[in-house]
Amino acid sequence: MRQPTFRQLLLKHVAPPLKTFGFQYDESLKVGSARYGFKKHLVDDIEASILFQRTQYSDSDTPYGYGFTVELSRHRVDPSGQRHYRQYDGGFSMRLPRLIVDAYGLRLYSEPDYWWHASTSHEFKTALDDVISKLERYGIACLESQQFRYWISGGNQDEWNALQNMLDKIVLPSLSAVGYESEDDPIQFGNTERVRPQRHFKKPMQDDSYAFISFHPFADFHTPKENATGLQKRWLGVMIARKHSYDLNAETTSPDSVSFQGWLGPTSFSRSDVREMISETALWKYLAAALPLQLSVVVEKIKRDAIPILEEG
Repeated sequence: MRQPTFRQLLLKHVAPPLKTFGFQYDESLKVGSARYGFKKHLVDDIEASILFQRTQYSDSDTPYGYGFTVELSRHRVDPSGQRHYRQYDGGFSMRLPRLIVDAYGLRLYSEPDYWWHASTSHEFKTALDDVISKLERYGIACLESQQFRYWISGGNQDEWNALQNMLDKIVLPSLSAVGYESEDDPIQFGNTERVRPQRHFKKPMQDDSYAFISFHPFADFHTPKENATGLQKRWLGVMIARKHSYDLNAETTSPDSVSFQGWLGPTSFSRSDVREMISETALWKYLAAALPLQLSVVVEKIKRDAIPILEEG
């Protein structure tokens, strides 16, 4: 029996679930046997696309033995059919694993530019099932939300280390006093010999769940080096979560009366204000030189509002 092609398996396993969200397979997005895509019209001249990109650029369309990744794009389409995401304020183009890190604060894969690999039909189907579940849970929501604007988490080495040092100095004493211990995230990106590890603060609850607090520096996807009178503006995200797991990166696919995760912004006063998806209103904006002062303000916000939200569930 002839082996099905990569394209045929996408049409069989991926096209049906994506169709329920309004995404259709589009042959115009095909690039040789290396890329296939689905697209959806959103509003006016804005559309979204989901692209399956393979590592192998050749005439071979075998689905096994080659890695693939998934890229999401929201862009404006001009009259000539050209797609623009940089020139559109709500536009972005990003791989799915990286989007989950940036928009939801979750490290679900070993690296932000993760590629799925399969050597057998079973492994390939398992990989596609994983992709579909992540698209349904995270990716499509970002593509379709007109309120979603892309923010890139992370930062350069010096600023990252400076943030971790300030967390030690300002945040750690206050959170330790109320039972939150600092620990390194189980999944680390980059060179941890030169860059201090990503970490979070965790506290066990009486019902065997855990409360988490973590800090994430962000840059604007469109204007990452925005200036204000010569001083660099910065953005900080504060993730809070309560989970029936000791792992901060465990997914809360079915939030209940206790488990949840989301971003604590300046105007978050209750659990309903803590949204899963990052937004500008959930970010703390400050000048780089004022990081110590901003962290002091954030700590007071955590003690006043976040801890009751986390511990009174």
